[in-house]
Amino acid sequence: MTRLRVLHGHPLDAFVDRFTRNTEQADELWVASAFVDSPSVNVLAAVRPDRCSVRFLTGTYGRATRIRTFRALARLAKADSFSARIWDCGAHGQLHAKLYIWRQRERAVAWIGSANFTQTGLREHGELVAELRGAWNAPEIRALRSAFEVEWSQPGNKPLNERFLQGYHEAPRVPPELKGARRRPGRRRMEQPHKARVMWVPRDMSDRVVKQVEEALGPVRRDWTGSWLLWGRNGMAVRPGDKIVVARSKTKYALAEARQPVPYGGRQVAIPYEPLRGCAELSMNAALRRDWVDAGVLGEGKQWHRSRPLSQADWGSIVRLARNRK
Repeated sequence: MTRLRVLHGHPLDAFVDRFTRNTEQADELWVASAFVDSPSVNVLAAVRPDRCSVRFLTGTYGRATRIRTFRALARLAKADSFSARIWDCGAHGQLHAKLYIWRQRERAVAWIGSANFTQTGLREHGELVAELRGAWNAPEIRALRSAFEVEWSQPGNKPLNERFLQGYHEAPRVPPELKGARRRPGRRRMEQPHKARVMWVPRDMSDRVVKQVEEALGPVRRDWTGSWLLWGRNGMAVRPGDKIVVARSKTKYALAEARQPVPYGGRQVAIPYEPLRGCAELSMNAALRRDWVDAGVLGEGKQWHRSRPLSQADWGSIVRLARNRK
């Protein structure tokens, strides 16, 4: 007999807890998910038993999945018992399915619904999943297994390997809106690069403001951006695509790209940024400080300029210095 019930996503009874319990008891796990993120891949790596074989199917819908997430999946796929494929029907790679099937000896658990294999899908409100429990060979379970096999065996599917990783280009990310903020039409364009600038970014936001931003964005904040910057009136001068030097302290910095500024009450705006690959949380050592003084990034007194435009050549030289001195 197969039992059906509908599960409602809720942070206090998160799907990720049910996913963990199901996986810990599983001999096989099949996942088809349109979107996937690094925290969820880390959960799978942590709770998957040694005996459990995995087939993981995902797509490149909108190129929204981060390359670091695909790399994490590819590392898991080096094991013989873990197989990962990128869905491609031959016309496009926009898989939209969300299907999970666990085999637990002769029994099975299956989910089909709206929840992607992401922090939001597995932890937040607003997701609905139909859960079936029954024998592995029950007609309803066999129907879902067959549906998975059809998508898994699409002729255009690609293995998630180094060749795929080298050819994949992720899309720029536009952060979700803060509560109560309205985005003006036409402000989502991020394709055109803008001038680089050096900025001092204070980290002295009050606990109250930090809590408000965290509550507004939820767990996706860390996945979308390196941090949220609460800026004053001058912050509106920052445009999407601006390259910025983010001074985290007098000894730590990051090179980053500004994302879409979002109004946050009064004259303040929240400016999210995403660190450039290989340039997050870098140390400002004495040798680099001297180089940056020579390059004019820092003043003779080794003070950061609060805001200063940079040419593309200057920015290129900053990136090279940062990576060489990492």
